[in-house]
Amino acid sequence: MASRAMSPSPELPERIGKYEVKRLLGKGATGSVYLAADPFAQREVALKVMQKLSDDPDLARKQLRFFQNEAALAGKLRHPHIVSILDAGIDDLSGTDPVRYLVMELVQGGPLSEHCRPDALLEPAQIIEIAYKCCKALEFANGLGVVHRDIKPANILMHDDFDIKVADFGAAQLARSDVTQ
Repeated sequence: MASRAMSPSPELPERIGKYEVKRLLGKGATGSVYLAADPFAQREVALKVMQKLSDDPDLARKQLRFFQNEAALAGKLRHPHIVSILDAGIDDLSGTDPVRYLVMELVQGGPLSEHCRPDALLEPAQIIEIAYKCCKALEFANGLGVVHRDIKPANILMHDDFDIKVADFGAAQLARSDVTQ
């Protein structure tokens, strides 16, 4: 893996793996998402970087399991309404904790949660269309033995034309897994 050089911003890495980091798109409970460039495919991608593992061994195991679950789905969940996971990796930096990351297709638009405020509500026909597309995506995943387990407006990304993509399968339960929840 390539080493990571730091840019002028203390939190914004210049590179993670082979990906050139452009800017922070957002932060969530499990990590940060960056806009990045894939130099080989010559496209922009969303780079999800897992936060540093907890010092609590049980919590660290859970964090690793969520990352491994999502990374294991790379290439498997190909559906028009599911965010594609293109790559996963660990950038092992000397002297620091390894950086775990997922590379996903970049979805132009924001989360459905932006339309959950009284002043930004969608029309009923749009809501029905979004619900239908989410159900089709979740049905497809379920057919492959994957249960999302964290479906919420923040994990439904919308294009400007109200097309959607279901994201964040990190908490997914793999039905064929030997782990009992």
